[in-house]
Amino acid sequence: MSKLEQLQPSRVFYYFEQLSAIPRGSGNRDGIAAFCEAFASEHHLRCIRDKANNVILFKDGTAGYEHAAPVILQGHLDMVCQKVDGCAIDFEKDGIDLYVDGDFVKARDTTLGADNGIAVAMILAILESNCYAHPPIEAVFTADEEIGMLGAMELDMSVLTGRQMINIDSEEEGTVTVSCAGGADVTATLPLAYQTKQGTRVTLAVKGLQGGHSGTEINSGRINADLLTGRILDELRGRCDFDIIRLDGGDKTNAIPPCCTAELCVEDVEAFRAAAQGCLDTIQSEISHREPDFAPEITIGDAARYTVWDRATQDKLLCALLCVPNGVMQMSAEIEGLVETSLNLGILKTGDDALTLGFSLRSNKKSAQRYLERRLCALLDALSKLPHYDETRAQRYLAYRTGGVWTLEQVLRIVNTDNDLPRFTAAVDADPDDGDLILVNKYSRLASDYVPEDLVTVEPAYSNGGKLKSEVNDAFCDLVEAMWAETGLHLVNASPYRSYQTQKNLYARYRTQYSEATTDRFSARAGYSEHQTGLALDVIAPGGTLNGFKNTQPFVWMRDNAHRFGFILRYGDGMEYITGYKFEPWHYRYVGVEAATFIYENDLTFEEYYAYYVKK
Repeated sequence: MSKLEQLQPSRVFYYFEQLSAIPRGSGNRDGIAAFCEAFASEHHLRCIRDKANNVILFKDGTAGYEHAAPVILQGHLDMVCQKVDGCAIDFEKDGIDLYVDGDFVKARDTTLGADNGIAVAMILAILESNCYAHPPIEAVFTADEEIGMLGAMELDMSVLTGRQMINIDSEEEGTVTVSCAGGADVTATLPLAYQTKQGTRVTLAVKGLQGGHSGTEINSGRINADLLTGRILDELRGRCDFDIIRLDGGDKTNAIPPCCTAELCVEDVEAFRAAAQGCLDTIQSEISHREPDFAPEITIGDAARYTVWDRATQDKLLCALLCVPNGVMQMSAEIEGLVETSLNLGILKTGDDALTLGFSLRSNKKSAQRYLERRLCALLDALSKLPHYDETRAQRYLAYRTGGVWTLEQVLRIVNTDNDLPRFTAAVDADPDDGDLILVNKYSRLASDYVPEDLVTVEPAYSNGGKLKSEVNDAFCDLVEAMWAETGLHLVNASPYRSYQTQKNLYARYRTQYSEATTDRFSARAGYSEHQTGLALDVIAPGGTLNGFKNTQPFVWMRDNAHRFGFILRYGDGMEYITGYKFEPWHYRYVGVEAATFIYENDLTFEEYYAYYVKK
């Protein structure tokens, strides 16, 4: 029996119920597109279904309107899929469970999908009917609107002849809106560092919140479960001891998350339970008028040794949840009641190496949207770049800072990369299995008989002679050609691969002129030189010198563009305390495009990249 058959207009609700029975979350396109195709076939309408699963239906004008200008009716096929904890519906396979509550149609324990489900239902009812006089109709049903207008961007507009469009994307009956809001998604990945702790697993489930659509309900006062969880954990860390195992909440950027789960490792369970209950009671009394169904749960698990976030990571990420902007940023001064600019933290997911935060930004002013995006990214970038604090290195941090020469940030960078250890005497063998990311410095050495595979003679036009690994040579040739094409500037490879013996002779020659300490600041000892890897090279401007390279336009271009071809400036200005070498504007190292771009964009040394992301 139909659940909506008593509602009027009956055919609109008939089709809405049909649509609601079809799984149609964003990305799940085939079923709903096939339904529209079948409708077209049944009613003898011309139909176009494209590769993105956009569907366009065409209906001729009624008598007297056959040659009138066509009108486009538009809605989207997908919906935002969210459900409460414990709901058994699988959005990939199941439709939603509708019911009537007074004057409202609702979905049991899930989102309703009515903002455009009802639009599509209205359009289908019009296309079915022969009771209304109308011009030719072009019904456009787009896919994946909720996650970024993806279907619309793939739509072939050339098949449409209408020049007037009515977009039915509103839940306000009888209201016509003439406006447009822009949007953007921002995804941040904040790196995770771990340690192990003995304790009891405790699961804190923040649940029972209303959630909702980040566009239509952003100004309703509904509470974001991800941010509320961050607040709770921040308050608890001042009252009891715990370590975070993982945080997960929400899976759609454009949906206000109704629940979030924190898995914790707790040493004193009873102390935690008492502190948590007190905190939750306070919050419940504070938000009960807005979130009457808020029902947090605490579940006690097993005692064991768990892998947890280290305290620096925990502090950074709780800081992020406390500080990120969220909700309504600005109401319109021109249109009463209009949200001008807003954002929503919709996704909080713990991965193996990083915590992912997904945001949806909206504004009817492009400049305001861009400002909010820059503001958000600046905060998250700053948090992602802070050095990790590792409790297992605590004594080394303290020992290195004695005397007050270094800032705390510098100490963290030095110790985290093991650059506080004795140079050369504490060295380990470099790992050839690291490939292009092999680390060779004053703490990581190559054997005297190490010779890289796949050495080739460098292209003569770009070099003073010598060899490089084949992929490095190819990348360097591409770089030089790009520099010439973009700027008309030239570049020369002055010193590529060096054997162990060559480096030994070079270091010995410098030692006849300088002290050991001075020489070690600008020349590598044999076995400790990157040139032996076949991945490093020194570059100069044609006719120039190494020392003069920093004052040339080719240096400026290399500094800003080398990462595009997989190269990094290896020994940066002011980085000697980490790299062990003075600024060498001429020395570039190949690490591959992905790593080089990450290092460049995050202003890292290779030592930091290796410590944090290669051998973490």
